[in-house]
Amino acid sequence: MPGRRAVPATPRRGHARDGHEHGGRHGLLRHAADNLGLKEAYGMVGADNTVSLAMARRLGFRHVRDVVGDDGTVTKMVVISTTDPD
Repeated sequence: MPGRRAVPATPRRGHARDGHEHGGRHGLLRHAADNLGLKEAYGMVGADNTVSLAMARRLGFRHVRDVVGDDGTVTKMVVISTTDPD
């Protein structure tokens, strides 16, 4: 999309639920706001990826819409504000 930049936010294996995901979220949101000037950060998660969807919810992301691919697969679009990270 014009005017939007993708910022990868994939946590490293073995670090989920031990505090790193929240620290990573804060750093990602600060970078998006301070360096990229973004007010929101978006993510895409496979609809059947329940672990990542649960993590996104814990981090404060909210579901925006479902995106259906040409092959029929569903991906969940999620968003979080960069201006109110906590």
